[in-house]
Amino acid sequence: MHSTAKGFAKLFARRGPQTRVQLYDSLEWVHAGCLRQARVRLDCVCMNLFRLFWASLCITLVDIYLFADGSPQWRGLELFAASMDLHICDGPSVGITRRLLPCVSLPRWMASALSKCIAFLWQVYLMVGPMYSSVRNYCNRVRSITTDMGAERLMSGHGDVLIEFYECWLGIKLHPSVHAAAPRQLFPRSVKVHGWKHLWDNLIQRGLTSLPWFPKWLARLKSLVAFLRSVSIQGELCSNFKERGCHPLPFPLPTPHTFAIWRLY
Repeated sequence: MHSTAKGFAKLFARRGPQTRVQLYDSLEWVHAGCLRQARVRLDCVCMNLFRLFWASLCITLVDIYLFADGSPQWRGLELFAASMDLHICDGPSVGITRRLLPCVSLPRWMASALSKCIAFLWQVYLMVGPMYSSVRNYCNRVRSITTDMGAERLMSGHGDVLIEFYECWLGIKLHPSVHAAAPRQLFPRSVKVHGWKHLWDNLIQRGLTSLPWFPKWLARLKSLVAFLRSVSIQGELCSNFKERGCHPLPFPLPTPHTFAIWRLY
């Protein structure tokens, strides 16, 4: 909140009679919940501004590179997030800008590749819609989709579902000529790109699990790590070592990394 206040004070001091320090000192602090509620309106304004920006572009000079991933959350929900790199060619110069798409929460029954495509189309609809032609032009300019090895990896070669998204999900009936001109794939010019860390992680995982001794050793290692990560157990261990006259243990004990982090090294 302090950083936000400084930013707004600097912004409004450019054209107003008060200095940045005067504006900052006169601000009234609000609760974080108020900022979270205000962000909804701010996101709506930003999405409308991006629609105006997208309408001003020459679509043939734009290339889009997408990055998408889903993260399971509390109570079975999954946050699906995506970002895009816009490469805008204007003669000999190339401008690159990165934008975050609005997050979408998915229930448990929307974990398939089709569900991820529907969620992504909803993000694009909010950013460049509501016209069908605008969303279609956006999908046609996607050059690559970088994902992990989950269901998102199937988005790049997925069949076209944009018409179904408009007619079934949004309830907007499209002209029959739109059906005839629809491509076979949702992103006809995109290629599938896997993140390098996920590729190496899969290679390491498959290589290790092929060893006959590794699965049982991994189960024991995870149990040991979970045992040592407990603060109460660490306190009992330190007290027990001290009572038995052994070499004292530092408290808290240096916590070993989880196996997921260990694989990255």
